Amino acid sequence: MGNSSLVRCIYKSKKTSNDISIPFPSLTSDGIYENTHAPWAWVVGFWPGLLWLLYEKEHYDPFKNIAISREDIMDGALDEYVNIHHDVGFMWQLTSVKQWELLGTEKGVVDQIILKNNDAIYDYPLVSDGHT
Repeated sequence: MGNSSLVRCIYKSKKTSNDISIPFPSLTSDGIYENTHAPWAWVVGFWPGLLWLLYEKEHYDPFKNIAISREDIMDGALDEYVNIHHDVGFMWQLTSVKQWELLGTEKGVVDQIILKNNDAIYDYPLVSDGHT
């Protein structure tokens, strides 16, 4: 991706993050975002995951703040076993793992341990790298 493409992506994401903020958009209907309210839905990791990737490039605090707030909502799914499914590990790999990589937060390690204990995560980068 060329630099101008990245600049456009960041610009559009700043505008979109102002419109969407913390709720998770999963589709549009008549040009209006509709939110996914189920924290265990397999798609909920994409929005905060994208924001973490953009934060890594831009260090724009609203990206970080929205990603953290969105992940706090997602974390409710870790406490219930009824809706845990094979995509749960993937959801947090996009979020808490990236949060740990960029900010060094303990939360990323804890989430991975919870997911590993539930056999919901396939790759254990923090655990296998000796960070726990």
